[in-house]
Amino acid sequence: MRWAGSPLFHSAGNRSQGIFRRTNSTAKGRHTPSATSIECARSTKGRLMRDSRQHSKRIGAHRRGPRRIAFAILAVWMLTWQLHGCMKPATDHQMARLPAEPPAQIQLSWNPPTTKADGSPLTDIAGYKIHYGQRSRTYAFTKIVGNQTSAAIAGLIPGRTYFFAVTAYDSMGNESRLSDEVSRVAPLTVSQTPILMQDALARGQTAQFLVAGAHPGETVSFLSSLSGEGEGPCSPQLGGLCVDLLDPAAFGEATADDSGTATLTYAISATASLGQTISIQAVIQRGPDGADSVKTNVITSRVMD
Repeated sequence: MRWAGSPLFHSAGNRSQGIFRRTNSTAKGRHTPSATSIECARSTKGRLMRDSRQHSKRIGAHRRGPRRIAFAILAVWMLTWQLHGCMKPATDHQMARLPAEPPAQIQLSWNPPTTKADGSPLTDIAGYKIHYGQRSRTYAFTKIVGNQTSAAIAGLIPGRTYFFAVTAYDSMGNESRLSDEVSRVAPLTVSQTPILMQDALARGQTAQFLVAGAHPGETVSFLSSLSGEGEGPCSPQLGGLCVDLLDPAAFGEATADDSGTATLTYAISATASLGQTISIQAVIQRGPDGADSVKTNVITSRVMD
C-alpha cells in the first residue's frame, strides 16, 4: 500500500528538511522494562489536588508577533487516576521483548474547574489536554480530549513508568498551568486491535515506532501528520477505512514478527525544529479489497532536546 505525500517528516519553515532519516531497523524490537517491585498491580485509585496560580502564556498573534496573555482559570485542580491490569517485571539481566498482546490503557479522570484564580465564575472551558511522558514534568506526548473529564491513554509500553498531568484551555486557545502529576507503571492487558507505541522524539536520537497485535508477517504502514488529529481521508485501499490524521503521509513500513510486533526505526535529525508537533498512526491492510483493514490509536508528540 502506498499513500500520497512525502515519505519523511518535515521541519517547520523548510519543507525539504526531514526530521527523521531511516536507519537499519528490523521487525523485532526489544525493550527493557523499567525496574519495579510490583509483581502484579491491583486495581488502584487515587486523587490529587493543588491550588492553581495565575499562568502567563506566550502565544503568536496573527501578523503582529508574539504577545503575552495572562490566563488564570483554575482555583483547584483535582486529578484522579485508575489503573487495571498487571505484569511481571523483567529482571535486571533480562532483555524483555514486547509481548504479543497489546499493552494496557491507563484511565484518567478529573473534576472540572468552576472558578478562575480571581474568584470569578469559569464558564468558557473548551476542552482539556493530557500531557504524559517517561520523565517527571517533561512530557513528550499530548492527547487532546475535548470537553470531557475522563480519557484513556493507550499505546503505553509495558513495564515503563509514565507521568501524567492535565491542562484546560478556553475558546481562545489560552491554556492553564499543569495540574499536579500522577505516575503509573504500564501493565499488560489483552486487546483485539493493534496498538501503536513509540519512543519520545529527541533531536539527534534514534526513535522506534512499534505496533503490537498485528498478525505475524503482516505489513504495517506508518502514517504521520503535521496537522494533527482529526477526521482524515477514507482510503479505498483500506476498504473505506478512515484514518484519524489530517493530511496524512506515509513515512515507512515494517513487517510483523512471529509475536505480531512490527518495528520501524528512525534517527531524528539534530536540526529538527524544537517543539514541532507530530501525530502518528499505523494501518494494516486486510481482507479482499481491504475490507477488513484496521488502524491503531494515534500518538501525538513533540520534538525535544
